[in-house]
Amino acid sequence: MRLPDLARASEIGARFGTRASIAFVVNTDRFFLTHRASWARAISAAGGSVTVIAADTGFADRIRELGFEFIPVEMGRESVSPLRASQVAWRLFQTLNKGAYDTVFLVATAAYTLGWFASLTMPSTRFIRVITGAGRALDGRSTLASLIVGSQLRFSARRRNVYSIFQLEQDLDRFLTRKMAVEPRSSVIPGTGIDTRLWNPAPAQRDPSRPQILFASRLFAEKGIGTYLAVARALADKAEFLVAGAPDLGVSTSVRPEDIAEWTGVVTYLGQSDDMLGLLQSADVLLFPSTHPEGTPRVLIEAAACGVAIVANDQPGSRAVVGDSAIFIDGVDEDDWIRATHEVLEHRELRHSLGRSARQYVVEHFDLAQTLTSVLEIAGVPLARKAPQ
Repeated sequence: MRLPDLARASEIGARFGTRASIAFVVNTDRFFLTHRASWARAISAAGGSVTVIAADTGFADRIRELGFEFIPVEMGRESVSPLRASQVAWRLFQTLNKGAYDTVFLVATAAYTLGWFASLTMPSTRFIRVITGAGRALDGRSTLASLIVGSQLRFSARRRNVYSIFQLEQDLDRFLTRKMAVEPRSSVIPGTGIDTRLWNPAPAQRDPSRPQILFASRLFAEKGIGTYLAVARALADKAEFLVAGAPDLGVSTSVRPEDIAEWTGVVTYLGQSDDMLGLLQSADVLLFPSTHPEGTPRVLIEAAACGVAIVANDQPGSRAVVGDSAIFIDGVDEDDWIRATHEVLEHRELRHSLGRSARQYVVEHFDLAQTLTSVLEIAGVPLARKAPQ
């Protein structure tokens, strides 16, 4: 798997100094590599030790190759039973107490719902809930999952050693209103940050005679795969349509593997990509028809940095990534998506203009140095800046 941000993360982390032991609790090993490895690399470069606690889906050895300890724990997803959830919470409680970490990042819903209990017996450890969006468990439906998650968020927010990082001001406000966070221990950091020097356009890799329209996401209904397929069927003669991603079988609305076979002749299915940089540098347009409660989607940040024109659902997270430098669709009407995609295909200069302005916005707001400086300062214990060399 290609991880373009690690070299830059090492440079940034070397400006800090720490002997802290820091853990990342995330849903899967692959998610850690794609979304948090740069944070861990910066901590390691600063002198800290890093442990990753996640489900092992085949990437544990890659994490160990980076110099991090890996402890496998299966988190479960939305369909997990209360009994299974309590078992995971107990396993995390034991693992975190045994590790006696200085700082623990609880990344995404399962981690901060089930991992915060250790804060009760580790009062000197800073627990940082990384809230990357409201998620399905907090999307307004009165389900058992949403009730459990909401109650755990309120309980954990009361702990003086529990902090929160949000990607969107709107999510912070929502959590404050519901007493799921406290303002003095909450911060907004818009995204994971990327090395905008490496995530850049590569016009020579694009074929103007056959534009590529990309969908890159987990494959379940709320991510908009159905809308994308409708666009692909309508405009198949004007572009090449590519799908990168895999079914998320832990979600009830996941695409089934057998469904993918029916896409033959409509789209080219790539599976999960281990080289998003190369894939985006070849793409002309990214369609992002997601209705999922997103934070600031990393794929939008990466696409914008690579100068890809974006057509996206009009959500706060999408606008936070690119400002006004995209075509936004209000809703999921397939005809609206077809018309908008046809427009960017027919007007090459529009594609280029959108790509240029989106890249400029990301360079100004999502550069890795800004993000990591904020993350290391919030992590706090004890990340002190070294004297310049």
